[in-house]
Amino acid sequence: MKNKKRNKSFTLIELLVVIIIIGVIAGLITVGVFSFVTTSQNTKMVAQLGSLGTAFLCLEDSVNNSNFLSYYGIQTIPSNPNYGTDGTNNSINNK
Repeated sequence: MKNKKRNKSFTLIELLVVIIIIGVIAGLITVGVFSFVTTSQNTKMVAQLGSLGTAFLCLEDSVNNSNFLSYYGIQTIPSNPNYGTDGTNNSINNK
């Protein structure tokens, strides 16, 4: 009987399968990372816009109650919508 020496190397197909699996996993990880980066950028943008709005409101209050924002066409929501422009509070009924 002849002793057959077995070749212990990988075949080309086995190597290709491993490379394809690694490529698929890398593709899935890349999509997840880009999704995470986009979500974090959107969250940061919303926070910065909120800070910018607060800064504009503080600026308007500090400019002697001038209509700084309305000059640029920005509508503000009053804290008490029943508060009149003449300085009287219309929500209180005087008896």
